Amino acid sequence: MKIMILVKRFPPKRIGGTELATLSIANHLSGKDHQVHVVTTYDEGTREADSKHKFSVHRIHFPGIRFLGVFIFSLNVLRLAYDLKPDLIHAQGVGMGFTALVIKKLLKIKYVIWGRGTDVFAEGKLKRIISKMELRGACAVISLTNKMEKKIKETYAVKNSYTIPNGIELDKFDFKNRKISREHLDIPEGIPLITFVGNLRRVKGVEYLIKAFQILLNSGRDCKLLIIGDGPERKDLISLVDTLGIQKNVIFTGSIPRENIMDYLRISDIFVLPSLSEGFPNVILEAMAAGLPIVTTNFEGSSEIVEDGVNGFIVQTKNPKALADSIAEILDDFNVKQSMSARNREAVAKYDWGNIIIHLEKIYDQCLGLNNSD
Repeated sequence: MKIMILVKRFPPKRIGGTELATLSIANHLSGKDHQVHVVTTYDEGTREADSKHKFSVHRIHFPGIRFLGVFIFSLNVLRLAYDLKPDLIHAQGVGMGFTALVIKKLLKIKYVIWGRGTDVFAEGKLKRIISKMELRGACAVISLTNKMEKKIKETYAVKNSYTIPNGIELDKFDFKNRKISREHLDIPEGIPLITFVGNLRRVKGVEYLIKAFQILLNSGRDCKLLIIGDGPERKDLISLVDTLGIQKNVIFTGSIPRENIMDYLRISDIFVLPSLSEGFPNVILEAMAAGLPIVTTNFEGSSEIVEDGVNGFIVQTKNPKALADSIAEILDDFNVKQSMSARNREAVAKYDWGNIIIHLEKIYDQCLGLNNSD
């Protein structure tokens, strides 16, 4: 079939969770002989039309004018849809749902919305009204977690709803030729390495991880904290580390290429994600593929990835003591660490993008009346 995927941002300049998920979806669908057209906003320095992949990328200017910009963008996408005549529109996020709704109304093309996280819970009366129209107009609404699907049903009375998590490219995880070693970071073997990966924004809760790490050091444990990523909070976080006097044990790498992240995870002992809010963080899947025990917080859907006490621990947000206690339990009990590691390597297989795409295709088929299966 011919599929048009709408996404607000797209690589190479944009490499967040939604952008990378969209890239994987487009790659896998086009690899199964679907004709895929990714439609996204224009980034300075990129080509407006790009076919270097197996799929096509169309970048359309999005005027920075509130409300009016959305209408102008939607009309331009409408023109493209008229020319391409796709069988189905796939909107990545509720924010793209308005454009999909316009196309449906004028060109009678059905659409799917895949909610990507907090975007499904619009703030403000007008936004909620628009979101309700978008979600109810879709032939299928997909959520990343069961809890998200439940909230969508309760808030918008959506009927055709499904849950499909993000996936992971397991076949790309090759550790034979590692570029990063502990020597590269000046960390001796035997010294536990606790790792965080993500944008350094307040919502990620890294300040609470740093405070938890200080508790671990004050308890006499010799360990290192690796913080991978960049963002607006970096200077403040470095200042916090200096104030606490733990700079010798904390390493800030800054932003690193996505293809190297698995090398860093592979030399780590525990992965910690102390976020205040998340959708479905792919980085947890990457840590699971690397065989790391997980310590994370009770954000929406965390319990659907991490089973507390089985393959990791889930603690309250903004709680350094709880983070420190859970990390310490893994560090102090080799059997717990090994058991969680083995469970994660086994559990992550179901999130392979190849399996995820099969579920997505079934939803496409149902929307187009190509099968009658559930």
